[in-house]
Amino acid sequence: MSKLFISKLPKTVSAEEVKEFLENLMPEATRIQLLLGSQHHEHKGYAYAHFAGEEAATEALQRLCGDEPPSLHGVAITAKRASRVSDAVESDVTPLPAALAHFSHSQCVTVAPPSLVDELNGVVARCSVNDNLEAVAFATGAEAAACVASSGGRVVKCTPPRLPELLASREATKRRREEPPVVKSGEAATEGSAGDIVTAYERLGYTALSPSQLLQLVEDFLEGRGRVAVQDREGHVALLNLPAYISALE
Repeated sequence: MSKLFISKLPKTVSAEEVKEFLENLMPEATRIQLLLGSQHHEHKGYAYAHFAGEEAATEALQRLCGDEPPSLHGVAITAKRASRVSDAVESDVTPLPAALAHFSHSQCVTVAPPSLVDELNGVVARCSVNDNLEAVAFATGAEAAACVASSGGRVVKCTPPRLPELLASREATKRRREEPPVVKSGEAATEGSAGDIVTAYERLGYTALSPSQLLQLVEDFLEGRGRVAVQDREGHVALLNLPAYISALE
């Protein structure tokens, strides 16, 4: 399996359009791996093109590096053979795993190979991302940054967690109640308790956010990046950003 590293993809173009462009540009590629950002439809401006063999990858590279390199929306893209340096960029797009969601993403890094974790100092938590990648947390963001700077590309920072993944994750700590609590004789049951509400939402597939995730959402909301769902009397629902919602109230 051979692959090329594609860079300088315009970030103003949606991920869907970029991927379609690359698929048409390199039809011989078996897979186009666009490195996605933390927000929906965002990408990092990089991609990998996977090929079944070296010959196909070489032909594609020669075509892309010709006298007139391909461009997307007026921006010329570049291609080269994938290397360890570009592989580090690929690791950089790993969002904060749910198992470490009680840490800030600035405290967490991914490590390849996983055996390197045993050589790191100051690790306070760790979890496996896949067979070739381990995520670890440090007590402070400064320790994590220092580890990245001295790693030679083998350690890279985690990106902020993706909210849809956090909500759908079944590995996060749950407060599920498999059975209703036993009420002793003479004791009254508490109606509408917080635990009952949490249980009801968990049965619908929701997962409670950790304090760090909740604080991040509140920060985004206060800085104008929040979203508000509104519903009119006829039942129509619209999703507005915070400035638009305030304007509507005025």
